[in-house]
Amino acid sequence: MKHITQQEVRRACFALAAKIRRADRRSRPLKLWGIPRGGVAAVYAMLAGAAPPVIRATIMAWIVLGAAALDQVLSWPNALAAAALVIVGLEPAQLFDPGFQLSFGAVLSLIVFAPRWH
Repeated sequence: MKHITQQEVRRACFALAAKIRRADRRSRPLKLWGIPRGGVAAVYAMLAGAAPPVIRATIMAWIVLGAAALDQVLSWPNALAAAALVIVGLEPAQLFDPGFQLSFGAVLSLIVFAPRWH
């Protein structure tokens, strides 16, 4: 069995997203584009091996796509908190996992400090 690299998975997801985007433009309104993209994110998460950073990114992608589909203003701290609640709700032991803590800490620091860098 061939080992699948992240770069190969990323390329396949981008190619699939491009095909979905072309099909969506012909058949669906703009707001519904997020539904197939959310599916692509889920497939990527499964192929990349459901580690806490991958799950966090997938949940946050779903929140971003959902906010766009519902014409809502996105709050990044709330999206990060929702992702943390989902992960801890499904597996409470993740709260003590260093990968979980580092992933959420890194994203939180980007949310807090990135606006100051501009």
